[in-house]
Amino acid sequence: MYPSELQYKHSVENKMYPPANGGYRFLPSINENNEVIFSSGGRAVVFKVNEESTGKATALKFFTVEDQNRFQHYLEISNYLKNIKSNFLVSFQIIENLIYVEFDNENPDNNYFPGLVMDWASGVTLQSKLKELCEKDEKNKIAKLKANFKKLAFFLLSENIAHGDLKHDNIIVNDDLDLVLVDYDGIFIPTFNGSQSSELGTSSFQHPQRKNTDFNQRIDDFSILTIYTSLVAFENNPALFNKYYDEQNLLFSLEDFLKPKKSELFKTLSNQNETKALAFYIKQSLASQSIYIDNLKDLLNGKFPKPSIEISHSPTTALIGQKVKISWKSNDVDFVKINGTEQNVSGTIEELAKKDHRLDFEFGNEIDLKKASYKFKSIPEPKIKEFKVKQQKIEFGKKTQLVWNVDNAEKVELYYAGNIELLPNKGEKTISLDADTNYKLKVTALDGLKSLEVAHEILRKINKLNGSNHLAQEVYLKSVV
Repeated sequence: MYPSELQYKHSVENKMYPPANGGYRFLPSINENNEVIFSSGGRAVVFKVNEESTGKATALKFFTVEDQNRFQHYLEISNYLKNIKSNFLVSFQIIENLIYVEFDNENPDNNYFPGLVMDWASGVTLQSKLKELCEKDEKNKIAKLKANFKKLAFFLLSENIAHGDLKHDNIIVNDDLDLVLVDYDGIFIPTFNGSQSSELGTSSFQHPQRKNTDFNQRIDDFSILTIYTSLVAFENNPALFNKYYDEQNLLFSLEDFLKPKKSELFKTLSNQNETKALAFYIKQSLASQSIYIDNLKDLLNGKFPKPSIEISHSPTTALIGQKVKISWKSNDVDFVKINGTEQNVSGTIEELAKKDHRLDFEFGNEIDLKKASYKFKSIPEPKIKEFKVKQQKIEFGKKTQLVWNVDNAEKVELYYAGNIELLPNKGEKTISLDADTNYKLKVTALDGLKSLEVAHEILRKINKLNGSNHLAQEVYLKSVV
């Protein structure tokens, strides 16, 4: 069991720092009401103190919930961040037995508790500063905050680290509007590769799909984009702060993230030139199963990708009248129309192929509108205009002509008596009727796939005449399709 914030407060007021803590001793900072300056939230309490020997302002962070892995966790963070020189970060050390707390433990040796000794970040939280600037309509200072936040974002993205709980009260703003990050409980450093996050951040700043397994240098992507968009919105219209701020957010709420299509805020942002592109890409991110935003740096720099679409059809060579699947896949769009009819942003439709088939696509988003015509040529179906013999009744042993005429064929083949003969599209062939024979004409379409067949079956009928040995034979022809 760990002490409460009031128990820690008593120890800080009474300077209960053991000699074994490395020699740290502090005087509590007192406010105008003669109270110790501290703030609490979550699982920790932070006191503002002054080093007893130098008077340097320092922050002490103590924990109200026990975690056996905490010391090693913070030790690794401290060791890694020492190598990064940046005004966006505060340096800190974790001390295993920083303070003594009078506590109901049977063994007084168990009354020593760890804590963080941090440089004091002078200033106010981002939310407090924005509230002040928006109420005073100081757009120029909001613009400077926006620019400084973009620098902070690029610092995080370039260093391959992530804060993990990037939000309004974990960013301190000084008198010059410079920014400093505080609260490193959920920070990611490369040392933590392969592990899971111990927290998921604050819902009004996080992608709803974020999970504990999402723990890498990209977990701040969504928070960066939404905070930056908020700053752009406030610069353009400071009145939005008081309209949407609810102490847990700056501008967006979890409800906006869960139901963007019904969100009044998103409608407002989409109608403002300064924010409509950023709002669109937040909605694109929310529609994705991924919490990461690959082109985040471009978005922060105002470089927005153009809507695009990829269209295909199958079969590649279509016959007129044949069913054809037209498929499309779009990027960075929120609507697609085909010949004026609303469609899914990616999908498939079926149509009967026409000669010189054309589809008019209209697609885009709140930023840009594009049009494209998709055309493909369709080929006519094969047609057997004629396949016959010239005489319908002939004498046995005589010859006749087989006649054919075909349109729109890639290949014409004649099958008979075990033979296959390649024919031109139009012609005649002399045939003998010495035996019953089936003649089959097979036509392959111009697509090389579809085929038609028609056959003539030649039959002989034998009759005895007047009881003699003389035979008369008649041949009848029958078409079989």
